[in-house]
Amino acid sequence: MVNLPLELFRAVLRKATAVHGAFDYPAEMWDEHDKTVEDLIEQSFKTKLALSLVSKLVHQLSQEFLYEIIRIRNPEHIRPLVLLLKLHEEGCTSRGWWCRRLDVSLKHWSIGWRDGRFTLWGLLQACPRLVDLRILLRHCYPRSMRVNRFDFTPPRYCVTPTLLQTIATLYGPTLRHLTLGWRVAIPFTLAKTLLAHLPALEACRLDNVRVPRPAQPPVIWTFANPTGAYNMDPGFFIPGDEEWTEEEEEEPDPDPYGSGRDSWGSSEEDSENEGTDKSNEREEYRTALASSTWPHGHEIVFLPRLRVLRCSHIFPDIGRWQLPALRNVSFGHQGYESAEASYDMIIEALSKAAHNITHFAYLGPTKIDIWRIVHILPCVSHLHICTSSLLENSSLSAVHSALLSISISPDTYHEQRVSDILRALAEHIESGFLPTLQSIHVLGGKLENLALRTERFATIGVKLHYVMD
Repeated sequence: MVNLPLELFRAVLRKATAVHGAFDYPAEMWDEHDKTVEDLIEQSFKTKLALSLVSKLVHQLSQEFLYEIIRIRNPEHIRPLVLLLKLHEEGCTSRGWWCRRLDVSLKHWSIGWRDGRFTLWGLLQACPRLVDLRILLRHCYPRSMRVNRFDFTPPRYCVTPTLLQTIATLYGPTLRHLTLGWRVAIPFTLAKTLLAHLPALEACRLDNVRVPRPAQPPVIWTFANPTGAYNMDPGFFIPGDEEWTEEEEEEPDPDPYGSGRDSWGSSEEDSENEGTDKSNEREEYRTALASSTWPHGHEIVFLPRLRVLRCSHIFPDIGRWQLPALRNVSFGHQGYESAEASYDMIIEALSKAAHNITHFAYLGPTKIDIWRIVHILPCVSHLHICTSSLLENSSLSAVHSALLSISISPDTYHEQRVSDILRALAEHIESGFLPTLQSIHVLGGKLENLALRTERFATIGVKLHYVMD
């Protein structure tokens, strides 16, 4: 290795640690691609660990690739990692400089978001060259605690303007993928402002977009009135249940849970020993609060490269965005409006991009006639529907000549609907309304008479696939 040219040695390291597709965001087979990449990243960590243990020299030379992709699963690892990423030897860049993909996915009972909501615990400043940012947070109890899930509403972890302004300032021209997932909540107004500053975005996932509360009481969903809106419990926020103002961004709470433990899960005695580091950490948050602003310009949402958009709630404003490359769309509708108003909202939101969309998924929970939506999407080839979000009388009234596959996700309380949907689809195919349909995928649940149903669809040229949970 001593006599090996540095360029050749670097090429060997690159080949050994590269994750194929880690920075690709195809509109087709998006879920499958993402799952495959996740598995490849896990495998690459084993290779990187082995390389880092070869020798100090190899570890130093391979830093460019060791820190290219960072994944965090435990909040207790965050602060030590931040300090490590900021370290750099004389004449060298910091380790965080090499990070291009940051995945913070925490399922924990003490996430400490009161500190993290400003700068992601300092990770953003430590990794200034990100092109892929994923923040997914979900509260969960330890297995030793017995909690009735029906008595517990998990909190939402609200992003702050400071956090979003930091993202826009650091990564605005270069960020290609953004995920705010699981219980990370963002008001639509802030989401719109943020996206206007991310022109290079190719894929975006927002699992918890906040809906403005209506002035009028919502239409209550009942079994007798399934076209009404769900009166859903919005859960509760950390720290509040409304959009923020700058005055509300108070300094981080050193003991947000009132438990004698800080946000890292350590005791007060341990926190006293941290001393200087904790003080520096607080100072970083204060600096971010005082200095963060939105970059100038970018008032219009123009995302020329965005191919994948997944949003928990659709807004009419999306119809005024410029999304010329959009192909894969998934959204829900939280349903404060009536069913007819919901249709108008969905159609307005999809109107500009309707002729480009090839993959479409409706996530509910408001019940709609899905075929009324599909009718305005002439090029959609892959459709994903949930049984709990379909009206029982939903039916196709015109020929759709582009649809190739349909995926059905059964809901626990609507498994019997799968049989009705399959029966209706068979009738549509036999009537010539779906001449190009090739396959139907039932994703879990219970499916009676599978063999007979498979045989019936085979006779009309369609493959029926049942994917077990």
